[in-house]
Amino acid sequence: MADGATIGEMEARAAVLAAVQQSMATGRWAEAAGLLARLGDLSGAESFQLNVSRNQAAMQRCRPAVYRALVEAREAGRYSVGVAKTGHPTIFFQPEQGEPQSMSPGNEPVAALSTVFAAIKKQYQAGNPMAMLGVGDGYLVKSCAMHAPKVAFDRQQAVYLFEPDAQAVLACMTIHDYSGEAGPIEQERFQWFIGQGYVEAARECLLGDLFNATPVFEVSQSPKAAAMGAALRRLLEEVFADYQRARAGVWAHYATVSGEEMAAVFSEAPARKPRVLLITTRKSSVLQYSTRDAAEGFREIGWEPVVFIEPKAHQVVTASKLMAVLEEFKPDLVFQIDHLRSEWRDAYPPQLPFGCWVQDHLPNLTNRDAGAAVGVRDYVLTAMPAMYVERYGYPRRQCVDLSKLTRVPKRPASWVSDGDDLAYVSSASEAPAEMLGQIAPRYAAEPALRQLVMAAGGRMLEVYQGGGALPTPRAVSDLLAAVEAETEIRITHAELRQEVVDVLFDRLSNLLYRQQGLRWAAGIARRLGLTLSVYGPGWERHEEFREFARGKVQYGEDLEALTRRSRINLVLEPFFSVSHQRLLDGLVAGGFLLVREHPSNTLFQELLNFLTAHRQTAGVSSVEEVRAVLRGEVLARFNELMGRCECLTGFGDLVDLVGGAERSGMLLAREWALPHLGDVSFGSEAEMEQRVVGHLADVGQRRRVAETQRMDVEGRLSYAAGMTRVVKQIGALIAGEDLLESATSAKAA
Repeated sequence: MADGATIGEMEARAAVLAAVQQSMATGRWAEAAGLLARLGDLSGAESFQLNVSRNQAAMQRCRPAVYRALVEAREAGRYSVGVAKTGHPTIFFQPEQGEPQSMSPGNEPVAALSTVFAAIKKQYQAGNPMAMLGVGDGYLVKSCAMHAPKVAFDRQQAVYLFEPDAQAVLACMTIHDYSGEAGPIEQERFQWFIGQGYVEAARECLLGDLFNATPVFEVSQSPKAAAMGAALRRLLEEVFADYQRARAGVWAHYATVSGEEMAAVFSEAPARKPRVLLITTRKSSVLQYSTRDAAEGFREIGWEPVVFIEPKAHQVVTASKLMAVLEEFKPDLVFQIDHLRSEWRDAYPPQLPFGCWVQDHLPNLTNRDAGAAVGVRDYVLTAMPAMYVERYGYPRRQCVDLSKLTRVPKRPASWVSDGDDLAYVSSASEAPAEMLGQIAPRYAAEPALRQLVMAAGGRMLEVYQGGGALPTPRAVSDLLAAVEAETEIRITHAELRQEVVDVLFDRLSNLLYRQQGLRWAAGIARRLGLTLSVYGPGWERHEEFREFARGKVQYGEDLEALTRRSRINLVLEPFFSVSHQRLLDGLVAGGFLLVREHPSNTLFQELLNFLTAHRQTAGVSSVEEVRAVLRGEVLARFNELMGRCECLTGFGDLVDLVGGAERSGMLLAREWALPHLGDVSFGSEAEMEQRVVGHLADVGQRRRVAETQRMDVEGRLSYAAGMTRVVKQIGALIAGEDLLESATSAKAA
């Protein structure tokens, strides 16, 4: 209370404090907190009352079971508030014999907190689930709430607080304010197991909701930590035993399903509705969208889909929860993007078909151990089977041809494209020199290799600065070979060299290629007075393009509306255009797209048309097999074509690659890979300007081209069309397993 307060003010304050006492005594904690907050300057005791009131109000509202444990606590009050030797408030514990003990190690709360974080740094920063065995002096739980580890995407660390002595929690709630969005009471990722029933509360959490991951590491903060640790271990044994029980039942079930029965489920006329379990994660919004779109595709073709994803940011897709779902749902197919069955260890029975849709060439997929782990009921869904077979030893039989697919959205009956003249959506906003700087540390352990990579990256920058381009991995590989010869630093290990080529292409040339096309668009916009808008993160920081930056656009309806509204949408990526998600999604949204030319757009089509025209090549699956069946002038023409296709090598045998593209619906034997592709393509700034001017002047032509392309894509590259082909191919493979087994036995004999 301020000095010089009048008697009236003192009486009024006393009345408020009396009301606070009454509110606290009757459990009206929010009311008590409000009264105290309005008093202004508070004494130490009054501040403690405010903490208690706020904390209890938050517990009442957010955690009623914990609140009941606190107010019903009847254990002896062995905990009290005191002052540490550093002057900070802390908690003291009174053992049955001897002097009170500070719950802050060394009786120094801040120093003790630093020591704990140093000891758990690696596990904590990784965001691994954490168990606190005891609330201690209360500083750690508050610090963990205020300073959560920064983990990828919206994932959150789960924190489990075990404390059988409710009085310890009440004491900590006196000196700490745990309320509010930044506190551990309101944050869902914190689980409070308090009071005599703490073990049962933990059991209900970990066994009642199997999405809750079990703790990976623990911190002891209580005289009873050993007993709590033993109780936790017994509980974890229960979780594992429950998993083992469910697993035994699941494996027994699938062991009774014959190959003939499974093949019938994948037939065109199954006796019952087939079931597919699609696994995804909150860690990737792109995978979530794609998985849900695939689920809808399965639904459209008559399957019953279930999408398996952790409901909350602090939860995970656990093996226990997976097994519970398998036990209840009994899927006929498990479907997961970018992950193989082997990554789940021995969770899945071998008889259960597992489809891995390869959308990104990730490290967990691009290695020979991954290829060797692929079994007879594993199906690798990819647009580049030849690459996975040749580079990583995947069984060719298990590779199912599947291209990128697109979800057909609900479009309005009509729309007007009255937005920007030119629009581009991309996240490739890093400055190329900065990207090269990010690549270099990857090879810091090998100075010579780092020197080579930096030299090759510098040469790539020079190529693009001079107006050239490196549109394919083969072009990057040839440049790397030239730099190897000049520097006399050579990569002798084939897999390492391929890794360097992939990194330089994917992260640097990809960036340079897109920004080169965007530079053309910017020049055209400035010269002709057109509007250009660039969407995506980071463009506002790019010196050259920041004037066109318009921030992020949300995937889904927002992006679809933007695509329809823009007069011309740009596709600038160095890939086969019909395999690029932005082109497919842009067309089905109702947009008109201009496409930067790429060698694959014409050469893949030309190769397929050649193979289709020469029937003697039917059934062959490699370049050498084609050469073996051709003669004379036809063989010469094929060799000339393969010479021009040399720039596309690096993803496996080109004949196999093109054959897979046809089987997946990505290519058809016709003039263009996409109707009117030649009319909307450009290979230089001058051609781009010609296309822009011509198409901006003819609205009707834009609409006709866009509609024709849209109908073509919807007919062959929708999720329903793609899943139909996948089911058919997997069914044929299951039906052919007896022949495979016979052939394998004969070979062994």
